[in-house]
Amino acid sequence: IKEKLKLIDVGTAVREEAIRRSKSGEEKWVSIIKISFKQYDGETIYYAIYSDISEHKENEEKLQFLSFYDSLTGLKNRTYFELEMGNLQQTGMACGIIVIDADGLKLINDTFGHAAGDQLLKTVAQMLKKAAGLEQPARIGGDEFVILLPGASQDEIAKIVAAIKFEQENDTTEREYSVSVSVGYAHRVDHSISMAELFARADAMMYAEKRRQ
Repeated sequence: IKEKLKLIDVGTAVREEAIRRSKSGEEKWVSIIKISFKQYDGETIYYAIYSDISEHKENEEKLQFLSFYDSLTGLKNRTYFELEMGNLQQTGMACGIIVIDADGLKLINDTFGHAAGDQLLKTVAQMLKKAAGLEQPARIGGDEFVILLPGASQDEIAKIVAAIKFEQENDTTEREYSVSVSVGYAHRVDHSISMAELFARADAMMYAEKRRQ
């Protein structure tokens, strides 16, 4: 037996992850380690070791979600926004940006409690998702939201701004406070305006509207 073991050549081990269906019919994530053994007589034997990693993959997905999504509203978060800003800065492509602020958040928190303030933010998030269509709004601060529009024209930006106003004006939900937002926007055609400057212009326009209310 000792002589036989000396003649066995252990080949390479390869690990991969895949979804497999269990005997019960349930799909699970598994880790597969494939190992080849070359015997003394030249024959190669292959072994595969399967491990259930479904719980690990679920935790991994949760961490990924928390990395790029706001836990309160379900929108993309500031981390995602900053990454996209960096990508758009490098491409130099035409781009639109809309900045939205939920009006009166502090007053609602102080008057009706933080649960009401949280509900305000969730309501604004839903309004923006409806108005933005396929685009993905992000919550980048306590009461501040943004919609990045890569490749958009000024007309396309204007349509989304109008849709945001429409959602606000047609909110028929009965509550102790009204939902109001201030909106600012800006557009660039190429890299002659940086993304930081584009955001600053939209932000300034949003605050100018807020002061007029």
